[in-house]
Amino acid sequence: MKNSAEILAERVEQRLKELGLTGYAASMTAIGKPDLVRDIQRGRMPSAPRLSALARALQTTPEWLLDETNQLRASAPAA
Repeated sequence: MKNSAEILAERVEQRLKELGLTGYAASMTAIGKPDLVRDIQRGRMPSAPRLSALARALQTTPEWLLDETNQLRASAPAA
């Protein structure tokens, strides 16, 4: 069974592909620094505020990124 960090990395990668974004672009949009997605891909879990910011940048919810719901955009803001 996958751990939370692996699930998060897979979900982030999925949204990046669907939106045609790079990890750099998503990180810069989310927090203004280039390392957020790279850190997630390396197995680090972000803080709740950073996860929320990334979810907004990826047009989804933190819950979906963490595999807590199957609803991709349950409470995401309109794009």
